[in-house]
Amino acid sequence: TRRSRLTCVWQPLFVASQYGHSACVSHLARSSARLDRRDASSGQTPLYTACWLGHTECVSILVDAKADVDCSEDYGATPLYVACQFGRAECVEVLLRVSSIDFQYETPMPEPGAPMPHRWRT
Repeated sequence: TRRSRLTCVWQPLFVASQYGHSACVSHLARSSARLDRRDASSGQTPLYTACWLGHTECVSILVDAKADVDCSEDYGATPLYVACQFGRAECVEVLLRVSSIDFQYETPMPEPGAPMPHRWRT
């Protein structure tokens, strides 16, 4: 069906995280939404997107709801990596409160000469 082909981008939790709607994120997290559902085109999760865009309150809600903080997108970047990359210090602080976060993870970089993913550009 058409509905089954939609990517995560159109899922309510992903959209709420993308636009920083923390009240919606909170309600959806309490309503058993799939916290770690990945976008089909990028592998991003709602937590990754909230970190990338600097929506600290959404990050905090998702972390408290036990979203996977080490879940990487298709190019290997984690929420912590993208928060650091874009200077989202408050998001980094929230992520660092998670005792299980993997600090030793090394994000693979594209091969020399390969185009950088658009979301890595500043």
